[in-house]
Amino acid sequence: MKALLIGTLLGATLGFVPARQDPTPAQATQPIAVIVHPDNPVDGFTLEELRRLYLGNTTLFANRERVILLESAEERGRFYRTVAGMGEDRLKRHWVARVFAGDSGTPPIEFRSPEDLKHYVATHPGAVAFLPAAAVDRSVKAVPIDGRRPGDARYPIP
Repeated sequence: MKALLIGTLLGATLGFVPARQDPTPAQATQPIAVIVHPDNPVDGFTLEELRRLYLGNTTLFANRERVILLESAEERGRFYRTVAGMGEDRLKRHWVARVFAGDSGTPPIEFRSPEDLKHYVATHPGAVAFLPAAAVDRSVKAVPIDGRRPGDARYPIP
């Protein structure tokens, strides 16, 4: 019981909120795009590089820019199952453990609105985020994953 209380308090402190309901079937079939600031020199990620970013193992880009992780509240369940091989709860526990251990890296910042998420990415050069592919516009740069773009038959984040 004490551990549950500590976990709940820590989750609230770190900005974690309860998971939302599962997406509708139409949302679940839309691919998830990964986006960065338009001036970010990154041309794409491998699925492994993306996993390392979202687990906090990689905290800097090659140009030494600090990575700022962002997440779409609606898409995070599918994203984390595909990219990190774990559900939201397990990923939250992973970040809590990292924070308590004093490891580098900062947990992803949650956004509920794709518009707010895109605005943040467009104004922060180190931002990396994911959102429904249909929400991507010219204010951000969508990057390929394993050389594939959303909509490609073998795109790894369906």
